[in-house]
Amino acid sequence: MIQNDASETKAAPERPRSLEHFIRDPSTKSGALIEDLRKGVIPLSAQEIDRAREAIRDSNFAALRIAELLRASKRAPNSVRVAIVDLADWTIKQDVADWGSGDLITPIEKLAAVADWARGPLSGKDKVQKIKAEGLLAIAVSFCGDDRRLEPLRTIEVVGSAYGVKAGESETDQRPSRAVLKLIERSKPRQIATLASVALLQQGALARAHADADRAVLRAAHLEGRLAKSATEVERLQEEIATQTLKIDAYEQRVVELEQKLVNVERNGAHDLNEIKSRYRRIFNSDILPVAKDALSSLELIPPQPDFATDYLAIVIDKIGKELQWLNAS
Repeated sequence: MIQNDASETKAAPERPRSLEHFIRDPSTKSGALIEDLRKGVIPLSAQEIDRAREAIRDSNFAALRIAELLRASKRAPNSVRVAIVDLADWTIKQDVADWGSGDLITPIEKLAAVADWARGPLSGKDKVQKIKAEGLLAIAVSFCGDDRRLEPLRTIEVVGSAYGVKAGESETDQRPSRAVLKLIERSKPRQIATLASVALLQQGALARAHADADRAVLRAAHLEGRLAKSATEVERLQEEIATQTLKIDAYEQRVVELEQKLVNVERNGAHDLNEIKSRYRRIFNSDILPVAKDALSSLELIPPQPDFATDYLAIVIDKIGKELQWLNAS
């Protein structure tokens, strides 16, 4: 039996003759267009770009075609890549006003703006508008793919928000689980493997979150320990300050007693009161009071420095002791 080879052979897809032809004809291939743009068969002139923009305005399917072209141009020469990126950027701006806002800096912020806009068409009944919204989302996702800092799970979350996918009101909400099961039932094994990669990303993010929480707990415990230690040290220093204050009060009382003794000595004519007063005024003003003030200043520091205060008070005590010895010997 002789078979007709012509009837068994499918016709090769037509090569796109221009950017406009590619946008309007879904049977044309992006790879062939990129090749012809690279070779200069199709020139990237201003007229070519203008005709492409006109085709984008005329068709709600154009965004999907531009998204396909944007993905295919990732390894194209720089001049071709830049022209296609600019065309994709222009495509989104026609519908998403916030896309060109200076407030949107990162690709994920721009994707969120597109998702916010797309939520309306995607929740409506107009199928053509839904296709357009999906095309604009696909372009924005492709832009996000160029950012190496982007977190995949964050991209998935933002795209899902355009379709109304959000966390359930409780942990028992089964809607996300049922949605994923339906997707698995309709998917090929390779696509299911991609879902597995997403699940692993989620597990990794969860593990990192738990690790961060554990570190936070340990750090909190460490800080609480330091705080308790500091509180104990402050209490000890306060007690030390109270003790030193009592000593200073006792020294002041002793000074009063000594002054009274000097008065009595003067009355008895044993010593020259003026000379003794001059001696002690000089001692207190130059040797005792400055050092005592330094001791108090050390205790008023934050944190207090009782060691310095003790050293200063030791000097004061030593000086007073020597003067007491002198008085006793007089």
